[in-house]
Amino acid sequence: MILTIRKKGNKNFFHFSGGFEYAASDLVIFNDTDNRVKLRTVSGRIIFERDGWLVTDVRIYDDTQGGSEESFSTFELLANRLITLGYPAYYEDSTGVADWGNIGGVITNQIDLIDYINTQPINGGTP
Repeated sequence: MILTIRKKGNKNFFHFSGGFEYAASDLVIFNDTDNRVKLRTVSGRIIFERDGWLVTDVRIYDDTQGGSEESFSTFELLANRLITLGYPAYYEDSTGVADWGNIGGVITNQIDLIDYINTQPINGGTP
């Protein structure tokens, strides 16, 4: 299965997978230990697939710049591109940067994810 992320405008991203569509800005995207990309809301709700997608099965289209398909061989390359596009999980504005980076370890449920997020510093400060 493929995860497609389409940038439609400033802070405006749509996600498609398995015939479903999701558009929201409360997202966390992370790379699990098995090289799978997982998409969750900041409260830990699963978006589309519990087990996520292989990094190589994620496609990005920047429809604001012609919409050519982009694919990636590593999560680092994918994350860097999402940062460049202003993706909500790496959102930057006048209040600072929320960059959850690569979550390591095994996240087994939304409590683990929420606990992890709550321990991450924002702008180098305290959580």
